Amino acid sequence: MNLFWDSRTQARQAWRVIGNGVLCAVQIVFMTVSWVHALPMFPVSEPLETERTPALRVMPEQPDEASALRVTAERTEFDQVTEEFKAAGSVVVTQGPVRLTADRAALHKLSGRLTATGHVHLKDQEHDVWAEELTINVNTESVLVVNGKIFLKETGTWLRGRLLQRFSETHYRVKDGTFTNCEADDGQIPDWSFSFQDVDVEQGDSVFAKDAWLNIRNRPVLPLPVLRYPMPNARKTGFLVPTIGFDNVLGVQYRQGFYWALSPSQDLTIAPQILTKRGQG
Repeated sequence: MNLFWDSRTQARQAWRVIGNGVLCAVQIVFMTVSWVHALPMFPVSEPLETERTPALRVMPEQPDEASALRVTAERTEFDQVTEEFKAAGSVVVTQGPVRLTADRAALHKLSGRLTATGHVHLKDQEHDVWAEELTINVNTESVLVVNGKIFLKETGTWLRGRLLQRFSETHYRVKDGTFTNCEADDGQIPDWSFSFQDVDVEQGDSVFAKDAWLNIRNRPVLPLPVLRYPMPNARKTGFLVPTIGFDNVLGVQYRQGFYWALSPSQDLTIAPQILTKRGQG
């Protein structure tokens, strides 16, 4: 929850396709389960298997193999009272380049709430999302990621947090998390990152946080009462990516640039540095 993306239209369509597609899949499963004692809305050729559910293929109004959505799982069930579809065991939802995997998934048909839990991974051409739990509201297109992380492929940005929320196409919030553009292999600590309790992300604008910390190798070294970090496609005043190094004579070197957008045609960059063995400069 590319949960931050320049390609807003593709991201919005990805959330909508997964949610609406699974809604259609729920209807198909409901009709299959009810086949033996009710008239289905569409023809059904065989009842639902109990050991391994075959792929549920949802086609758009105009058949297109690239747009077909498939849902597979080891076990599926549909509660006709609560109108909730549940899938468990190696759940896979795919649609074109979009792929969602999880241990379990549940969709409440009336509210349009789709929840995936356990080793959740959502992947498309723009981003990767990993989480313990991911919830999508099909009606409002809001997204909630619990204990997860998001990688934005185009900018190489990592966002991690206890809660990551998507309120609209452009507005996101992360609680108890970190932000970095520093490359690091899975499981490794990035050279630098910003940590915070609460941060707002406005796509095409900036990242804004209060009471943030600059971390070097996951160690807090510089408190930042206010942090405004411009997004790559926005020309905004704010801190630039810091430069960090080490020298036997000068010690640890930290250089923090600050970009000031004076006007549409003028700007100013200030880059003070700190040398642990020489002081400030």
